[in-house]
Formats: sequence, C-alpha cells, structure tokens
Amino acid sequence: MRRFRLNGWQRIGIVLSGLWAIGSWLYVEDAARKAAYERETAYSDICTLNKERRNEWDVKPCFDQANRLYETTYSDASAWALPVALVPIFIVWGLVMAVWIVR
Repeated sequence: MRRFRLNGWQRIGIVLSGLWAIGSWLYVEDAARKAAYERETAYSDICTLNKERRNEWDVKPCFDQANRLYETTYSDASAWALPVALVPIFIVWGLVMAVWIVR
C-alpha cells in the first residue's frame, strides 16, 4: 500500500486555503452585521423622529419594523459568506492543477 505524501508547497496551499476560508467567512459575517445594524439604527431613528413630530408616542412599531429590517439585511448579506470563502479557493486550486498538468 502506497502512502500519499504532500510536498511543502501543497501543505502551504492547504494551510493558506484554510486561513482564507475562515478569515473571509468571519469578515463577511462581520460586515453583514455592521450593515444590518446601520440600517436598523437609521430606520429606527427616522421612524421615531417622524412619530414624535406627529405627537405619536407609540414607537414600538418602529422598533419592530427596524428589527425585521435587521434580520432581512443580515440574512441577505451573510448569504455571501460561503461563496466568498470557497469560490476563490476552488479557482486558485483549479489554476494550480491546470499549470501542474500543462507542465
């Protein structure tokens, strides 16, 4: 039985792929949370200000709608985490394999 051994470049590639996947995933998730929070805060501020101007003091609908906006925005933005984390890895490894085959 023959064992498959990785050379140094392959090990480096695997480590870099793992670091890219984890780092890019965390970055996109953080950006999604920040974007969702900014939209939620902006909507809540505008809605409550408009209600105060009309002398309406029930701001609970503003907060409920702002919370739904946060959830929708976060879900839409965080959906990009997996493609951003994995697609570049497949592209780079595909190019590496193509160069290796052509050589």
